[in-house]
Amino acid sequence: MADHASHPQGEVDMMRRPSVTGTFTLAALSLGTLVGCGTGEGNTDGAAPSSGTKTHRPADDLARRLLTTADLKGYEVEKPDAKHAIAKDQQSLKVDKPACAQAAYAMNDLPIGDPRATATREVNEDDHQGMETSVTVSVYAPGEAEAAMAGLAEAVRSCDGGFTAKGTGTNPYDSVRAEADPGYGDESLAFAANYEVQGVNHTFRTQAARFGDRVVLYFAYDGDAFLSSAPGDARIPEAIVEAQNAKLTG
Repeated sequence: MADHASHPQGEVDMMRRPSVTGTFTLAALSLGTLVGCGTGEGNTDGAAPSSGTKTHRPADDLARRLLTTADLKGYEVEKPDAKHAIAKDQQSLKVDKPACAQAAYAMNDLPIGDPRATATREVNEDDHQGMETSVTVSVYAPGEAEAAMAGLAEAVRSCDGGFTAKGTGTNPYDSVRAEADPGYGDESLAFAANYEVQGVNHTFRTQAARFGDRVVLYFAYDGDAFLSSAPGDARIPEAIVEAQNAKLTG
């Protein structure tokens, strides 16, 4: 992983999620470590919770299902540095339009809905060129994965006019639009969001797919475009999607 040294205002570190706070500055790429949401069954990076035998299964399942570098030739899969997250959990990310909260979570490396265990990985080409991609996998109680997907779909429908998410930085999304269903797993969806920086438009892309009681979120932005102050049109690398989806089947 490239180092996370500070950059002067106006520069872009392609290993960091773009964020706007007044004039253009950068918050760190918001790829969170494992968080527990709502059920009290939080855990640390896929490890089993410290107590309660029935809570071991979600964390164990998550650890087996996460993409690793060994699964994907030509890419590095790494745990993100928590100090660079725009928000450590859902409660720490403030959204000006509550109806858009689930979309904000999906674009800022937080789980949607109310998972029992969740983790995020940075997945980038070995030379760190091109797309900057994150993968978030979550395990849910029965029925909660479906509810999470429904909540995300509703957020996408409700937020075409855009919204603003605030944590350690501020991310103003100018618009959100649904895209063609990628057809993964038991159900899936995709959407794009526009984000303008100093008059230059960048399109971010997100996909979500449910595999039984598990949900995977893919998020990408064009790091090269930010570096060169050129318009960006992110694409989620199919190789990443195929490799991670394969670990969620069966």
